[in-house]
Amino acid sequence: MQRIYTLFTSIALCLAACSPLATTPTAQAIAPGEEAQVRALIEEFGTRLKNVSLLGPNVEQEMATHYGPLVSPELLAAWQAAPTRAPGRQTSSPWPERIEIQQVQLRSATEYAVSAEIIELTSDGQSFSYPVALCVRKIADNWLIDGYTAQGQP
Repeated sequence: MQRIYTLFTSIALCLAACSPLATTPTAQAIAPGEEAQVRALIEEFGTRLKNVSLLGPNVEQEMATHYGPLVSPELLAAWQAAPTRAPGRQTSSPWPERIEIQQVQLRSATEYAVSAEIIELTSDGQSFSYPVALCVRKIADNWLIDGYTAQGQP
């Protein structure tokens, strides 16, 4: 029951964090190539997921090393405080191989909502996926992941 409550709370927080503002930014307010930067950020994050062993003794340091440059300090701190709620490698097989972006939606001049799937691979080559929602914000002139919710993670 606690896990379900935690899941719904996480989803609600991510949705609230990425809620649309009253106005939609104009094309002039968006710098060219920003969506490409957001996509590159998410794809890079996806390549790093397998490098963080959530059950390892150095999980906090691994998160700081691999996720730190890509996520907000608040999100990193939340994951370090509760590693079981963070994305990463839970077992030796399967492992998260990459993120495939499904949709990138502009929410404001400083915020994007991203729908994606994490693709996991097994040692015998099988793969499966589960959906995730991410919130990307411009913080101090850098695009950073500021919200993450796994939907149906195994």
